[in-house]
Amino acid sequence: MILKIVVIALIFAVLIIYLRTINSELAILASIASSVFLLITVIDGLGEVFSLYERISQISSLSESSLKIILKVTAVSYLIEFSASIVEEFGLKSLADKLVFAGKIVIILLAVPIIESVFTIIEGLL
Repeated sequence: MILKIVVIALIFAVLIIYLRTINSELAILASIASSVFLLITVIDGLGEVFSLYERISQISSLSESSLKIILKVTAVSYLIEFSASIVEEFGLKSLADKLVFAGKIVIILLAVPIIESVFTIIEGLL
């Protein structure tokens, strides 16, 4: 799978560099298309990730809700990083930085139940 991703990325990179010399708008569209194409290529592997989380849930004493939160936090972090890099590629670094900041706040909000659980466990130990 990684070889397929690398080859696709290299082909799109050459195409984007070539299009920049001809028409910058087409280069931007090719950049977006490459991002979407790579994302679709990787989505096929997400089934393995979900099965891993299911196995961890069965093996560990972690609750299913905690694992769902961890999965959501992971998904949000990757989605924000991916989106911010596209926005930055458009030349909007300031907006990309704000997007990353907003993503961090969302991650904190998603993690509140886990943080509460940790403090409850600590309180029980004291």
